[in-house]
Amino acid sequence: MTPDQLTAASFAGYSPQARQFAIAHLGLLQQLPIAVAPAFLREIIVFDLRFPAERRTFERQCVWLESLAPEQRARLLAPFRQISMPAGMAAKDWVGSPQAFLEELTAYLWSSSQIDAYRRAAQDLLAAPLDETHQKDRLVIVVVGKDATAPSPQLFRKLAPHGVTLHNLQWTAATPRQLHATLWNDAGSVAPYTRWYIDGGEPWPHDTASVDLLSYAQLQPVRENVLERMNRFTQSGPGGAEAMRRMLEGLHSAESGADTVTSDPLMQHFITMLFVEGSGTQIYSTSYVQWAARETLRRAQPEQLLVRFAPRQRQRTLNQLFDAATNVEVPDPEGSLRDADISAYYILLDLLRIADPAHITFLAWRENQGHAVLISPRAPAGHVDDSPIDLTTAFTKYA
Repeated sequence: MTPDQLTAASFAGYSPQARQFAIAHLGLLQQLPIAVAPAFLREIIVFDLRFPAERRTFERQCVWLESLAPEQRARLLAPFRQISMPAGMAAKDWVGSPQAFLEELTAYLWSSSQIDAYRRAAQDLLAAPLDETHQKDRLVIVVVGKDATAPSPQLFRKLAPHGVTLHNLQWTAATPRQLHATLWNDAGSVAPYTRWYIDGGEPWPHDTASVDLLSYAQLQPVRENVLERMNRFTQSGPGGAEAMRRMLEGLHSAESGADTVTSDPLMQHFITMLFVEGSGTQIYSTSYVQWAARETLRRAQPEQLLVRFAPRQRQRTLNQLFDAATNVEVPDPEGSLRDADISAYYILLDLLRIADPAHITFLAWRENQGHAVLISPRAPAGHVDDSPIDLTTAFTKYA
């Protein structure tokens, strides 16, 4: 089958919302070259499990392409028509299994030296203009250094040029509560999936039910389930990393244990994918926190996000780490602080991918100490403030 042969019946096996979306945009899908049509269907086939922000972003992309003059759209799609493909690929089930088709296509593009041309074409195709009318103010706070005691004078050196460095931001026993109050100001109604708290250990107490919590401790059953499956796979004989990834991607929420954590099917799928797609998220809490923050920003696009790093375990052999029954965790606070330092910078980069700098406030802060960096439109880049200052005053002055 080729894309121009698609009909409404082609999507009979899709879930209800996915099928409805595909039919609504059938005219566009029929015009896409087969080299790119499965990429659109990969997004559509899981439409029911996408967060509202993801759905809006993808729909806006499709509407933008449909709004172009025919010659503009043809110009964007022309590079995909020039991609050569092996004979018989069109006969594969790229409608029912677009992910498998794209994996095979990607391998072929690499082997045929066409991957760079494909990437350039994809960048142009996805370059829908930002919807400036819906820019939201976003606040992200990253807390690092739990249980770390060694001095770290170079902390936040990647962040410092972008905002004001605070050397004496006062941390007290009430600071966790103040952080929550700063983030979860309940003025007005709160849309679902717009407020998140990600913690690498046991989370701080939080009072509001309007916050989506993802803590490493809370998700232990899912982590151990995935680790156990990975361990069984490695013990069963040769299979390779790709075979393991395919095995894990087939996990449903009930199989991963995510249904014991939450009854929300969107969150169940999201939690499962954090441990299926993430590298090291099943083993290291710092890897989990960075990946969870990245995916939350990319997919849910929250307006408020609190990220707190906790000590990860020390590195050992993979066989020891995979085996949950014999893996005795030994925390490494100082190494975890170094992980969290660079991760905080990556989180800022991920934030800038979804929001204009004029609409973001970003605070990175070492737990139980005064060292912090505050980035916002009002914070002078590269400035240093050594004066004693509390959280409320810092936000009033610089945010």
